[in-house]
Amino acid sequence: MTKKRWLLLTACLASLIAVPIVVYVFRPPAPAGVTQANFDRIMEGMTRVEVDEILGGASTQPFDHGHAGLPRGRKRVLYTTPGRRGAAIVVFDEQDRAVDKGFAPDNTFLGRLRETFPWFSF
Repeated sequence: MTKKRWLLLTACLASLIAVPIVVYVFRPPAPAGVTQANFDRIMEGMTRVEVDEILGGASTQPFDHGHAGLPRGRKRVLYTTPGRRGAAIVVFDEQDRAVDKGFAPDNTFLGRLRETFPWFSF
């Protein structure tokens, strides 16, 4: 091989290594709010404050239509994020600790695109 070809081959290999590293470093931050990834971070025993921080503080009023079947002192709280249709419901006990959770994803075509490409705002 000539010197020119070695130089071209080396440049191509360096690009193959450098491009993924640059893309990884400059990727957008994880979206805040109610997403499947953030929902999966919620564990039983977490406080209401910790859950609010993970889900972007998008807690709405207590989810009052649905306490039937819950033990006394427990409450359901609905979390949503403006601009997204996914929702999470977390059940808290008397000490405001998470005891149960549920997630309803945005299964529309645009919802799946938002999850796949979070840096696009459509």
